[in-house]
Amino acid sequence: MEILFVVVTLIVIYGGIWLYEK
Repeated sequence: MEILFVVVTLIVIYGGIWLYEK
């Protein structure tokens, strides 16, 4: 299940960048 963890981490990081750029 480490792949799921990586996917969630990437989504959180990308979401944070997206919110920061807004």
